[in-house]
Amino acid sequence: MALSDPVPADADGASPTVSIELSKLQVDRIVRAAGGEESLSALLRRGLPPSELPDRLAAFSDRRLSRSLLAGLVLYASFPRDGGSLGIKDLARRTGMNPGTTHRYVTTLVEVGLLERHPKSRLYRLAP
Repeated sequence: MALSDPVPADADGASPTVSIELSKLQVDRIVRAAGGEESLSALLRRGLPPSELPDRLAAFSDRRLSRSLLAGLVLYASFPRDGGSLGIKDLARRTGMNPGTTHRYVTTLVEVGLLERHPKSRLYRLAP
């Protein structure tokens, strides 16, 4: 049956229900293709749930974009907006990055003043 074909009614005269399961990434791609996706800057400003970070990064497949810069932005967006602190291992788990890469990105974000490191606890948080 083609999408344009009429749907035959069941015995009660109602159209049958059709269900399709989609992954979160598939839904995000459909929404973005329909023009309803928030911009990446809006997503970064409001913060993202850690479980969404790897999918958000994977959704940007345009070869003109810098994967490294996107990964750094996703890492930055993984910090709690309430001033909470995170360590390298927790950040690596949240973003799906390996700890070495996470450390390099965090070190860079500290150096440019976007993050700060607590000297005793070795935890990082958003810079005020």
